[in-house]
Amino acid sequence: MRRRCDTPPNACARSHDAHRVADPTQAIELVPESPEAHIDRGFAKLKSKDYAGAVEDYKFAHAHGRDDANTVHALATALSQLGSTQANSGDTAGAVASFAEAVDLQPSEGRCFNLGMVRMQAGDSDGAIAACRQALEFNPANFQAWYMIAAVALQNESWETAVEAFDKAREIKVRRLCRA
Repeated sequence: MRRRCDTPPNACARSHDAHRVADPTQAIELVPESPEAHIDRGFAKLKSKDYAGAVEDYKFAHAHGRDDANTVHALATALSQLGSTQANSGDTAGAVASFAEAVDLQPSEGRCFNLGMVRMQAGDSDGAIAACRQALEFNPANFQAWYMIAAVALQNESWETAVEAFDKAREIKVRRLCRA
C-alpha cells in the first residue's frame, strides 16, 4: 500500500495533525520541520505586511525541499516587498540585498528596475545601469529604465550613453503620446 504523503512514517501522524490546525504557528509547533506550515505562516505574514517574517518562513521552506515555482515566487515577492520597505525607511543596503536576492531567485522587469533604483540610491552607478539593462531585457520599451540609465550616465559624464538612453526614452514617450 502506498503512503499518501512524503512525511517520514514516524512523523506522519504529527504532520496530518499539523495540516488540521488553522494557525500556521501552531502547526509549526507540532511539526517544526514542515515546509508546508512555514509556507502557510509566510503567506499570513506577507498579508499582514511582516515581510521580514515572511522571508524567513519562505526561506525555511525553500531550504527544506520546497523549490517549486509557487514557493520561489512567494519568496521573491516577499523579498521585493521587504526591499521596498527597507528603501522607504532609508535602509538602502538592506534594500539592495533584498532586491538582489529576489532578482537572483526570479528576475522580472519590476524587480530588476527596483534593484536599479536602490543601487542608484546607494551610489552604485554601474550596478544601477546593469539592473536597468536587465529590466530592458523583459521590456525594451520601459521608459523609466531608459530614463534612469540616461540620468546615471549623465551624472557620470558618460555622454554617449546618456544621449543614447535619453533618445530611447524620448522615442518611447513620443510613441505613447501619438497613440493617446
